[in-house]
Amino acid sequence: MWLLDSLTTQWKKLFNRSGHIIDTVFTQMPWSIVKTTEKVFSKDTAEQITSSIHEVKEHFSELFSNIKEEDTINIATEDIPCAIISNIVYDDPFSRPKKIDIYELIEDHNSIEYCLYRDIKKWKLILWYRGTEFTELSDYISDINIILWTHEFNDRFQTSMWIYEKVCATYPDDIKVITWHSLGWSICYMIAQKKDPDRTVVFNAWSSPNPTFVIMMKDTQFQADWTKRVFTYRILGDVVSTLSVIGYTRTFRKASVNPKELHAAANFLPAEFVQAHQDGDLAKAKKEIK
Repeated sequence: MWLLDSLTTQWKKLFNRSGHIIDTVFTQMPWSIVKTTEKVFSKDTAEQITSSIHEVKEHFSELFSNIKEEDTINIATEDIPCAIISNIVYDDPFSRPKKIDIYELIEDHNSIEYCLYRDIKKWKLILWYRGTEFTELSDYISDINIILWTHEFNDRFQTSMWIYEKVCATYPDDIKVITWHSLGWSICYMIAQKKDPDRTVVFNAWSSPNPTFVIMMKDTQFQADWTKRVFTYRILGDVVSTLSVIGYTRTFRKASVNPKELHAAANFLPAEFVQAHQDGDLAKAKKEIK
């Protein structure tokens, strides 16, 4: 428990300084992507977060050492539709494809914040939550909530929980898959922990060395039941997902040093899909993954 007590003390100090952080967010962050942590936080806060990350990684060194780095990005076949949805649906709701592979878009559950694709024949659905949109200030506020361990009080988190419950009530017998890229670790992982969907698939999940995340890592280490249905995919070198080793984790290498390229959801798409999509033959791309 020493690690959790230590982190709790650190994060209480950070929370007490949150007024300064939010002020910084509003003055420096509204209209551009922040280049470094110190542009969002004070230098002391940035150093404290970095120290916490190192402390967590040392404590869970065995967990990290068990994850093998793979040269070829090749995710599980059943998770490919999640990767496609996570890559395509950053478009506005009206531009989203009506069908992806065997999944059809459910118009009643299609908004800027989330969307639902359902395989009617197999009674299986994929619920997708939007990650960070660089033009949305509210997303940055959500990011700060995640880092500061205050996400449960954030409207976006509460709304996401309500959305999941609403979808479950509408389709009680369907196999339920939830997915997210980037920002959504707190939402997807915590829904997985609290609601236990059939499968949780996360790409380059945002990680934070706060007590909630440490507990999830501990659950993974001791193989808590809910973590056995969580699948985390990440790219080596993506700083956002440094601590994302929740559930079954696979780490892939990519020949790039560009942070934006390393973090992109498109990394997890099958090569044949990417090529067909570039050629303008989306129908072929869908056929290739069946």
